[in-house]
Amino acid sequence: MISPRNFGNSDRNESLDIEEMSNDVIRFMDSKNMKQATLAGHGFGGKLALSVGCYHSERVTGVCVIDSGPLDHRYYEP
Repeated sequence: MISPRNFGNSDRNESLDIEEMSNDVIRFMDSKNMKQATLAGHGFGGKLALSVGCYHSERVTGVCVIDSGPLDHRYYEP
């Protein structure tokens, strides 16, 4: 399990851009030598899992999303 930037004990970053956060997940996978993964997430984590699947479909074998939807949350960015 990983926590996206600005969540839990993860690093703080001014950007909450979902594409950048998707790239963070791919960097994590690369650091663990993971070629592909099935991703799952709840709430915002589900949105992030969907985004990783969209931006990096060759790296994602499946997505499980709980209590989330493909909504545009840019309104809530700082």
